[in-house]
Amino acid sequence: MLLELNNVEVIYSDVILVLKGISMEIAEGSVVALLGVNGAGKTTTLKAISGLLHSEDGKVTSGSIKFQDREVKEEDPQKIVKSGLVQVMEGRRVLEHLTVEQNLIVGANQLKRQEMNEMLEKVYAYFPILKEKKNLISGYLSGGQQQMVVIGRGLMAKPKLILLDEPSLGLAPLVVAEIFEIIDRMRKQENVTFLVVEQNARLALGIADHGYVLENGRIVLTGTGQELRDNEDIKEFYLGMNVSGEIKSFKEVKHYKRRKRWLG
Repeated sequence: MLLELNNVEVIYSDVILVLKGISMEIAEGSVVALLGVNGAGKTTTLKAISGLLHSEDGKVTSGSIKFQDREVKEEDPQKIVKSGLVQVMEGRRVLEHLTVEQNLIVGANQLKRQEMNEMLEKVYAYFPILKEKKNLISGYLSGGQQQMVVIGRGLMAKPKLILLDEPSLGLAPLVVAEIFEIIDRMRKQENVTFLVVEQNARLALGIADHGYVLENGRIVLTGTGQELRDNEDIKEFYLGMNVSGEIKSFKEVKHYKRRKRWLG
C-alpha cells in the first residue's frame, strides 16, 4: 500500500473532534474516491495526510498515517511534498498575478532545470490549452483553465500521490468530464495515485478503483468503485436515484436522509 491510515483522530482547537478513528488503504497507481456530505470531514482527512492541519489549529491526536511505510503524521508539509505527496487544494488557488507557466514552475521548486522542463512538456501534453496560454496572467483564465493549472502545478512536483479536493467545484459539466478523463490518463500513463474528494459521486466512482464514504467523521461504507456505484444507498443519497432508477430531487433526497436518521 502506498498510503495507510489506521484509526486516525483529528481535533481542532483542542476541543472539536472531527475525525473519529478512520482507517483507509490506498494502493499505488489507483484512484480512490472519498465521498460524503459537507462537513463529513473529507478535507480534514486530506489535510491530516498532507500535514496542513497546523495552519488551522488542528492536530492528529491518535492513530498513524504511513506514506510508503513511513510515519508522516508529525512531519513538516514541505518534507511530505519532497517525499512525493502533494495536495491540490479546493478552490482553484492559482497565483493570480503570475503567468500560467510561472504558476507551473512554482510546483517544480524541488527539481533541477532539465527535470523541470521535462515536466512542463508533460503538463502541456495533458493540458494543451495551458501551452497556448502559458504567458497569460493566470487571474484572467476561466475557472476550468485555472483548475487545470493547479492540477498541472501538482504534477510538476513529480508526485507519487496527489490529494485532489473537489476538482469539479463550480465548473461546467463538459470541463469536469475533461478533467476527470485527464486524471484517469495520468494514473495510467504516469502511475500517479489519486485520492479524490468529490461531491460529484457519479464522476468520481466512474474512474475510482475503490471508494470510502465518510459521515460525521467516521468511515461508514467502503468498497470497489463498481460496488459503490451499484449500492442502493449510494444511488439514493449521492447519485440522486431511487431503486427504480428515477432521478430524485435534492430536496427529496435530503428529506429521506433526515427521515432515515430519525427512524434509526
